[in-house]
Amino acid sequence: MDRDGNHASSTYKRIFGSWNNAIKEAGYTPRTPRGVKKTHTKEEILDFIEEFKETNGKWPTGPDIDETAPFSESLLYYQFDGINDAIKEVKKRRKTV
Repeated sequence: MDRDGNHASSTYKRIFGSWNNAIKEAGYTPRTPRGVKKTHTKEEILDFIEEFKETNGKWPTGPDIDETAPFSESLLYYQFDGINDAIKEVKKRRKTV
């Protein structure tokens, strides 16, 4: 994209937040990246993050996910475009900020 495309990848990130968001906005479903197995639903990931917060008194970090979650941080990035987006979803569910 950066070499042969009409726009730099940073343009998509700036406007849409990520390449996957740009794909979704265009009405398509992003592909699962190589090596990422879609083994857990978004709901299961959010449940894990909420339980982690309740148990540990803090939101999980990337290393926390890799060390304790039954799914990979890569899957979290695929499903939510990152841990911060997933945490925002948990906060919406809890109706707290």
